[in-house]
Amino acid sequence: MGKKLIVVAFVFIVIAALLIWSFYNHESNHIDDQLLAAFSEVHDGKGVSQAAAFAGSGPHPIVLLTSSGGRCDWTDSVPLEWRSENMTDIQLVVTVGEEQEIILGSCDYTGGPSITRYQYSVEVNLREANTGKIVASTTLYGSEPRHCGQTEERSVTRLEGSRVQFDQLEEWLRQYVAP
Repeated sequence: MGKKLIVVAFVFIVIAALLIWSFYNHESNHIDDQLLAAFSEVHDGKGVSQAAAFAGSGPHPIVLLTSSGGRCDWTDSVPLEWRSENMTDIQLVVTVGEEQEIILGSCDYTGGPSITRYQYSVEVNLREANTGKIVASTTLYGSEPRHCGQTEERSVTRLEGSRVQFDQLEEWLRQYVAP
């Protein structure tokens, strides 16, 4: 009876520890929606007076939003050392536009459908959080798709390159956020 009680208590403690770890691990990787909302109008050039000035040596804390001011799919991917939970620490706001498909060309085939080649891109703006002024802008591109073959399966009507990845954005931002 004593061994069963010890085993049950041990299992309970392990489960409780896993739940607590999972909660804190999730929270540390999730950017607060209220913090994002405070900077939601910076994309329109409206600064947040409580935000820190973009000055001094880095890292310069950032928030990452869509070009319309909402939560971006990559928001929670921002490195922890580039984040702050305090609105007064944020110096830069990054806005990421909608993914665009660029038509690179098409290949015509006799007796079959044509194939269109697509590359993906996103527009990125980096703004000062307290003034809304643009610091830098760029367009990031995914890879180009393969070239059309001499012959192709009839079911192939499009060839796509890779999507733009967060690591491309992170690499571009590094020069401004953590020089």
